[in-house]
Amino acid sequence: MGYTHYYGVRDTHSTEWVTAWPQLVRDAQRVVDSTDVPLSGPTDDPRDDHVTVPLVDEIEGIDINGVAKMSHDPLIIHPKNIRSFEFVKTAGKPYDAAVGCILLRAHVLAPKQFHLRSDGSWDEMEWKLARNLYESLWPEQPLTRQF
Repeated sequence: MGYTHYYGVRDTHSTEWVTAWPQLVRDAQRVVDSTDVPLSGPTDDPRDDHVTVPLVDEIEGIDINGVAKMSHDPLIIHPKNIRSFEFVKTAGKPYDAAVGCILLRAHVLAPKQFHLRSDGSWDEMEWKLARNLYESLWPEQPLTRQF
């Protein structure tokens, strides 16, 4: 059990998703570069101290996690293999702000195709850090309640 976000893409071949994907990759890299929380990419065991560069690539997809004891499940988004129901359990660890921000950005870029819900409440602290990060990166695109 733990704090979890649920997401997915309705149709990976839709014009909306195919058009949004390259922008999402650029924006996910912007999130990774902007956070002061240590992040890691794919590892054999994310709980050890081995850190890899977060994967943010138009072909390979997005794969980020926290580091060592501050890791949990990785956020994995692949442009073609993402299902209509995915989840990432962050357990509310510090990397959750980056994960939440990327998920919000995906929903903003492809609102008809990318669905998002969460164990956290939009109006409570659970989403405040992700929303603050989002609004610092895209102040010209204010967020409205997402769920």
